[in-house]
Amino acid sequence: MDELWSYLKNKNQQLWVFIALESITKFWIGFELGSRIIYTANRLVKGIKELGRWGKDNILKVATDKLAAYKNALENIMSDIPYAYLQIVKRRIKRQLVTVKK
Repeated sequence: MDELWSYLKNKNQQLWVFIALESITKFWIGFELGSRIIYTANRLVKGIKELGRWGKDNILKVATDKLAAYKNALENIMSDIPYAYLQIVKRRIKRQLVTVKK
């Protein structure tokens, strides 16, 4: 899951696109438009939950950046479903990638 920034009409009207991709095929399995807050992340995670038959034989695997809303949404919505969560934190200096932490 990740998000990208855009805008409507002018740059003061921010719009965030939250996206969920399937890792092998790179198909979009969900997206939500909204602010960069937990409410939008919750809507995205709810959509992912409804897509699959998650259980012991089919564990959801999720990778995100350091946006805390993803972790909170997963904990709130997927509490009854087994999932594996990986958070990738990238550090850049002057647009150069310096470190990657998992």
